[in-house]
Amino acid sequence: MERLASAAAFLMLATVLIFVFNSKKSNNPGDSNTPLINDSSEEFQSQRFYKAGKTAESAYYRAFKLSKEIGASRTDLNAPDIWEGIGPVNQGGRTIALEVDPNNPNTVYAGAASGGLWKMSSIGTGRYDYFWERIETGFPVLGVGSIAVEPGNSDVIYIGTGEAHMHRDYTIALGRYMYTYGIGILKSTDGGMTWNKSLDWTYDQRRGVSAMKIKPDEPHVVFAGTTEGLYRTLDAGESWELVLDVLMVMDIDFDPSDPERIFAGCGNVGTPHSGIYRSEDGGTIWERLS
Repeated sequence: MERLASAAAFLMLATVLIFVFNSKKSNNPGDSNTPLINDSSEEFQSQRFYKAGKTAESAYYRAFKLSKEIGASRTDLNAPDIWEGIGPVNQGGRTIALEVDPNNPNTVYAGAASGGLWKMSSIGTGRYDYFWERIETGFPVLGVGSIAVEPGNSDVIYIGTGEAHMHRDYTIALGRYMYTYGIGILKSTDGGMTWNKSLDWTYDQRRGVSAMKIKPDEPHVVFAGTTEGLYRTLDAGESWELVLDVLMVMDIDFDPSDPERIFAGCGNVGTPHSGIYRSEDGGTIWERLS
């Protein structure tokens, strides 16, 4: 009886230890079997991969144009609707870009991951002395990953659309599809009232613009960090050229003492040649620092 009782106690102890071990293992963020946020992202993207196995380059914008055509032919859709928010009110959306107007610090622009462009105006210094409004661009803009306001002229605003965590060429190999729709760069010359395409990626939505900087001493020169590399315009967005052919340019900055010296941070999940790059001649020639 003593041997039987000892064996039963041993089995019970072993069962408890196995249960505790598995519980800790399942809660380990590094465990490959643990459902992570990537799973929800893959689920979101896979719904849009019907038949082709990937998102069609122009499908999103073509659907947007079709919705406008259908809406114009439906008189019942022109009637104003009254909407009332019902929540959730205990959490906010994800904000992926912020830009303080360099000419008016009481104005702040925010880019949402899937809610477009927003503007905050302040009428005082108190907690409730400000308000937010959504800026309509007239284009199907979901993610706004970068914003730039021209120093000395608040009417000129650039926004980079789309968000990508990795380049599309590597998503299948890594088993994740993590990007939101982008249509390139839009520009406004009237403080955000109207917008026009600047860098037109309307028909390849699987791209994103994650950073933009206006050259401090030459406002007609603008740099854009994108999934495809670093782009530069010398004519205030009329035309763009690829000056650094390295995927996933995530950030850009100028040397405060010398605006001809520019730095670019490149690389994200799975992309080659990641590192920090520097140009000493205003963005024409680049060298890798790390």
